[in-house]
Amino acid sequence: MKLRRILVLSAVGSLMVLYGQVSALAASESAKVGTQTEAWYVTTTSETCSSIDCSMLAAPAEFPKNTLHVGISNGTPTAATYIEFDMFSANIPTGSVFTKGTVTLPVDMAPGDGTLRQDAAELQVCQVTEFFSSVAASPDKPPATDCETSANAKYSAEPAPTFTVDLGPFLAGWSKGDSAALAILPAPEAEEASETWHVAFYGKDYGAGLQDDAPVSPESGTPKPITAKLTYEPEPDGETTTLPPPEPEFTPPPAPSPPPISPIDVAPPEPADIAPVADAELPPEEAVEPAPEPVAAPEFITVGYQYPIAWIMPLLLLIGFAMTGHSLTRSLERPGSSLG
Repeated sequence: MKLRRILVLSAVGSLMVLYGQVSALAASESAKVGTQTEAWYVTTTSETCSSIDCSMLAAPAEFPKNTLHVGISNGTPTAATYIEFDMFSANIPTGSVFTKGTVTLPVDMAPGDGTLRQDAAELQVCQVTEFFSSVAASPDKPPATDCETSANAKYSAEPAPTFTVDLGPFLAGWSKGDSAALAILPAPEAEEASETWHVAFYGKDYGAGLQDDAPVSPESGTPKPITAKLTYEPEPDGETTTLPPPEPEFTPPPAPSPPPISPIDVAPPEPADIAPVADAELPPEEAVEPAPEPVAAPEFITVGYQYPIAWIMPLLLLIGFAMTGHSLTRSLERPGSSLG
């Protein structure tokens, strides 16, 4: 009975692990990415060739157009290639997390393209940390690189001479937004061993302008550009599928509104203690005239008269004048008396 329980639990655990792996594979996507910028630089100077034998290397002017080169002569690097991958054309969403990646570097074996002892070549691939543009056989200083983040290329002669690079060391930085740019250089071991070899690669536009029926040399094979295969997980968009919450059995009361915020009482600033300035001290042109006092608005009487008794005053005065005049002009003799 105990053995059966152990077997059942083991089967369930194996199924869960298998389900997790299948789910991870279903969420991942892959893309084949080509290059958008290709450049190679001549790192050998005239002073260098005066002290070593550079006769085994073809002159840069003799290399065909749209080829890329990496080389070393007696331990002195002579050429280096820089590439940047075209993530935009590959439709890789911004913010994706890269989980796996491999770069394929097909070797250009066409006679006259410069390849020499490619099977002995030791290549180191480093992260490029500086902007660069497409150039060929440039004598300028190459862009800066970070070889703390690097990987070695592995050579395979079958089915065609090819170098492959595991991109594992670079994926974390690319996921964070670093440029997907690599430098292909002679490895430090090749310099220490004073090696001599030269490797040519096909550029993305190799063969442009040639006739379609141009013969292909058996040694060169079919020209193939440099490509990378990347596996990535797109950044989640934040939308998740969840079950709707159960409906509540009662309607909750509305939340109380917050209390009104009373204005803050701020005491007015105290007037500054400034001594008055006498008018005599001011210049005549700067004397300030006092502002006119405001005129009160007139009162409008709409009904009646405020003092009606004023209309009787003239009549009373007229009666008073008449009685006074009469008393002054009447005779002083009493009626019925005679003077004699």
